[in-house]
Amino acid sequence: MTAILLRLYAAIRYRMSAPFRAEVDRASATHYPEGPRKHYRIRQSWGDRVSWLTYPDSVTGNQAIPPMPGDYLFAPLRSGRTGVFRFRTVERKADPPDYFFAEVDALGYDLGDGRVEVRRGDEVVRIDAIEPDTRRVVFLV
Repeated sequence: MTAILLRLYAAIRYRMSAPFRAEVDRASATHYPEGPRKHYRIRQSWGDRVSWLTYPDSVTGNQAIPPMPGDYLFAPLRSGRTGVFRFRTVERKADPPDYFFAEVDALGYDLGDGRVEVRRGDEVVRIDAIEPDTRRVVFLV
């Protein structure tokens, strides 16, 4: 049990280390990194907050696992629909370590079945599939 906790502690320390942050910075500066995408939601919950900084371009928040470029953001809209946005850039702050600023791109409206309706005005341009939320924190016991 102690060995597992030590491995978990080492993994967390690496995630907060300079090499990992540099890797995230390089990825966000160039393109959406490959790999599974995580879904985030606009919400006001202590320690798990994502809120609009300037709608619909940028957000700020506190997340234990901060978003990466390419991750999705779901936001309730005044129309009653759910908007889907994609993180374009993410700037992490050192104090507190879970704090971030991010720019987002609007994708469309959530259809509720893993698809996004992309609209331009009243016209539906296309329906895209989005990747499921597969990035999870797993504790091995």
